[in-house]
Amino acid sequence: SYTMVGPNGGVDLTKTDKSLWGILPRASEFLMGYLNEKVNEGTMTFEAKASFLQIYNENLYDLLKDSGPMIEERLIETRNATDRDNKDSDLLRIREVPKPRSKLASTKELPKEVYVSGLSEFRVQTSEDILRIVTVGTQNRITRSTDFNATSSRSHALLQLTFEIESVSPTGQTLISKSKLNLIDLAGSEKLPIYTENTTKHVRELSNINKSLSALGNVIAALASTTRSHIPYRQVI
Repeated sequence: SYTMVGPNGGVDLTKTDKSLWGILPRASEFLMGYLNEKVNEGTMTFEAKASFLQIYNENLYDLLKDSGPMIEERLIETRNATDRDNKDSDLLRIREVPKPRSKLASTKELPKEVYVSGLSEFRVQTSEDILRIVTVGTQNRITRSTDFNATSSRSHALLQLTFEIESVSPTGQTLISKSKLNLIDLAGSEKLPIYTENTTKHVRELSNINKSLSALGNVIAALASTTRSHIPYRQVI
């Protein structure tokens, strides 16, 4: 978390010296600074939105809505729900839908788009807007004290930035481009201490962290291979 966000997990970035910032705030400052510079030059306009979520024990949570106690309550609601579609159980879900077909597209099916249903999204205009979102989110993130870090992250966090940029080409044609950037802070792998409080809960956390990191390693290895055709994105370990 120090490398990706900053000191103490980035709980107060707005008051932290920039030299101590992690990759997330640095990247945000660079991107928003560049875009606003182009706006001032009159070469483009843009709209940007930000979302911030965490993956804890293989469940998705909105870091801009959910704090630690709320997460425990929502898990209880989910376990007690008798109807799979019970509206009281509003854990975030990953959805996959086909991209809209274009009249100019071939008959081959277009790639599917993956999104997180129910995730809050906020418009941002400056890097300070993103820093405030990261600050709120990191305060809601699940942490646990370890031998090496008093605020070690027990979840994977994902800052998602979406951009819609409108510019004019040299020929006078209006160009609209859309892009999405995912900045991820992974929880660190850890061995289970011999003596620990809440052992069952701790074991579950570490097991899920290690399994997800192993699955990610398998995906990276497959992507880097020149002989493997199947990428195990959906592998369950």
